[in-house]
Amino acid sequence: MQEKDKRIQIMQNAPPLKAIFTMSIPVILGMMVNVIYNLVDTWFIGIMGDELQLAASSYCTPIFVIVMAVASLIGTGCASYLSRSLGADRKDKAEKTLATGLLLICLFGLLVAITGLVFRSQIPHILGASELSFKFTQQYGTILMVGGVFIIGNFALGQLIRAEGSTKLSMVGMMMGTVANILLDPLFIFTFGWGISGAAAATVIGNGLSTLFYLICYLRRKTILSLTFRGFTLEPEILKEIFAIGVPATIGQMLISVAQMTCNNLASVYGDVTVASLGIALKIMTIGTYVFMGFSAGCQPLMGYNYGSGNYERMMSFIKTGILSTSLVGLFLTLVLGASSPFLVAVFTPLEEVRSSGSAILRTLILSLPFMGGITLCSTTFQAMGKPLKAFILTISRQGLLYIPLLFLLNHLFGLSGMVYSQPITDFIMLLVSSTFLLKVLHSLKTGLQEKDNLKDTAC
Repeated sequence: MQEKDKRIQIMQNAPPLKAIFTMSIPVILGMMVNVIYNLVDTWFIGIMGDELQLAASSYCTPIFVIVMAVASLIGTGCASYLSRSLGADRKDKAEKTLATGLLLICLFGLLVAITGLVFRSQIPHILGASELSFKFTQQYGTILMVGGVFIIGNFALGQLIRAEGSTKLSMVGMMMGTVANILLDPLFIFTFGWGISGAAAATVIGNGLSTLFYLICYLRRKTILSLTFRGFTLEPEILKEIFAIGVPATIGQMLISVAQMTCNNLASVYGDVTVASLGIALKIMTIGTYVFMGFSAGCQPLMGYNYGSGNYERMMSFIKTGILSTSLVGLFLTLVLGASSPFLVAVFTPLEEVRSSGSAILRTLILSLPFMGGITLCSTTFQAMGKPLKAFILTISRQGLLYIPLLFLLNHLFGLSGMVYSQPITDFIMLLVSSTFLLKVLHSLKTGLQEKDNLKDTAC
């Protein structure tokens, strides 16, 4: 009980910088484990020296993103309402939200598995796979979708357990799945001779172990909230709150998937070597992506709790401190990854042509990193506050209204280099847009605080 009280005290009273790092560092470490998770698969597939299987893993990236989009619907929506309910001292509502989230994980996981089996022959064509890599794309994609319930469960339950401040448990769960994946990859890929199918199977099993760990934590009451089967419900109020926040987050993930498929289809014109190079560069970019996701995930319960309790001034201090910190981290990562890009790409493939192309693509993509953290934190802030419309506008603006049109335009004008530069240009514009949105919200909160203080002075 003492540990549970400590989590609440951090959200209520700890200095902003200390609270952010206390909540974020375990999540970032856990997210780094997820980075290893992704890179390990790419590394083992790459050392087979087969550009077709390496390209197939790139073609299947949108499948993983789509499954994660479903997880984001449940995890982000439930986490936002759960944090706000705890802040408003409504633990019963928070526990019902948790149970509803688990029920949705099972239902959506079943839907993803059925879709993967029914459309297994059509999916590689949709992903833009070439005829030579079609078979490998089909194998990898089908296994990911059939085991989608575990990927969804790992991500969504991880968000829910973080939403109550249990960041260390979240980190342990992510590490458990990654270690399993690292051990199973060489066994399945080389010893059993399953190739890329073995990599997919290892991914699913690793996610399954993480999901099981989170469930055990809830059932053994190692968390603030308890998971009981009596709490399973589909109450309209809870579903409305979950979908109001979760749907914009999901659409954002879906648009990322569409953008990735568009990018792969455009890159396929330049050959499977280019697709493989792009895939490696994007996987390395997940180092930055997951750092910012972890930072934002750590900030989300802090902002949600204090927004729910009406402590807007404290919430604003978290936002300002968080944006400054992520911008500095993004600049640091840009310098480090830029200097080491040839070495990093070479780790994943013995093919010289892929190494050269991948290094050039990576050095362009990393220009996004100084902007990416601020964008992510702005979106998380709106989700934590229960403002789905603003989060939705930012989401569709980044991927749908800016990135995808820029992909076509710059690819048409400048070829492959123009296509790759589309992402940094998009993120620079989106940082300006999201900052403007956030400044308006902060101004309204500040105005509300001033009016509240004036009323108190008048009363006195």
